[in-house]
Amino acid sequence: KAVKDFQAESGMAVAVDVKTGNIIGMASTPGFDPNNFSEYANNGQEELFKNPIISNTYEPGSIFKPLIVAAGLDSGKITPESSGVFGASVDVQGFTIHTAEDKAFGQENIGDILKHSDNVGMVWVGEQIGSQIIYDYIKKFGFTDKTGIDLSGEGLGIIQPFKDWHDIGRATISFGQGISVTPIQIVMAYATIANDGILMRPKVVEKIINYDGKISEPSTTEVARVLSEKTVKDLTQMMIGVVEEGYGKKAGVPGFWVAGKTGTAQIANTDGPGYQEGVFIHSFAGFAPADDPKFALLVRLDKPKNARFAESSAAPVFGDIASYLLNYYYRLSPNR
Repeated sequence: KAVKDFQAESGMAVAVDVKTGNIIGMASTPGFDPNNFSEYANNGQEELFKNPIISNTYEPGSIFKPLIVAAGLDSGKITPESSGVFGASVDVQGFTIHTAEDKAFGQENIGDILKHSDNVGMVWVGEQIGSQIIYDYIKKFGFTDKTGIDLSGEGLGIIQPFKDWHDIGRATISFGQGISVTPIQIVMAYATIANDGILMRPKVVEKIINYDGKISEPSTTEVARVLSEKTVKDLTQMMIGVVEEGYGKKAGVPGFWVAGKTGTAQIANTDGPGYQEGVFIHSFAGFAPADDPKFALLVRLDKPKNARFAESSAAPVFGDIASYLLNYYYRLSPNR
């Protein structure tokens, strides 16, 4: 429905239970009719046979910002009170980086930078943390490896070897460009924040019933502790601020605290360097209830034509799905 409403080329959503790594649901469109499999194969539409949530990679844009902030908080390079004064643009190695609307936000702390989704502020955050620590946390969050989900065809994004990093690379990665990831990697990173800093392995198989009737259940697997509980607490408060006071208001659910982040990402050219003109990927990633998280959720819309930013496209879709999960799937009572 969202793909149709926002005239997008494609779209997807994936929700995961943060405590177990169980995939609650994943969906993408366009798809194909398995009854006419050969028709798609013969028409050169083999790409539709993939599950893009685990197979396809993209530059995530601003939904990557909380992960960079997490690295800074956890390493002690920044605190929630760290602040600076930021203009509408900043120059790095001869390149000029702008805020999304060429607007200067002035004095901001870390929470303000996330609320305003300030690219210039994030370049400064990246400088405070340093390239080595950012790279280390990208690895800790699992972006240099496949998640190990129990489905075939999982892809892997592109993270440049650390020896090839430069200041401009760190600057763009700080706001989610110049790095490519899969949607399943992103949602599991958000699930890590929601799960008190512990990264889980995602899985879709709930149980296996053998021919003799014996039932076995695939194990729930903790991959690693990525963040301290203190980091998670501080970051969650900032991400609640994005939904309550920032660009994520339409992702909110009445009666519940929701934590999340918008992303309006540029799309890399397929035939050379640079980015496509006038088209974007809109995403919203987050988790709820923020005070006792049950699920993490990612919504992505590709090249929507009648919405400029994700706050008016992906965010309300996130809110609709989150409302269903909170009220009907988990059947939670409102707590605010």
